Amino acid sequence: MIMSENIHIRAEFIVEKDKVEQFKKLIREMSNVVETIETKHISLSILY
Repeated sequence: MIMSENIHIRAEFIVEKDKVEQFKKLIREMSNVVETIETKHISLSILY
């Protein structure tokens, strides 16, 4: 059995129109935190 070393996560959110920019900001902040902590272990690809 071959196991992948990659973890792929897909999430869908429903965001109110007036909250889209706030949501994008929070996603970027979370991405930055993870990237800082896991620099050697993770590559992030976030689509906006």
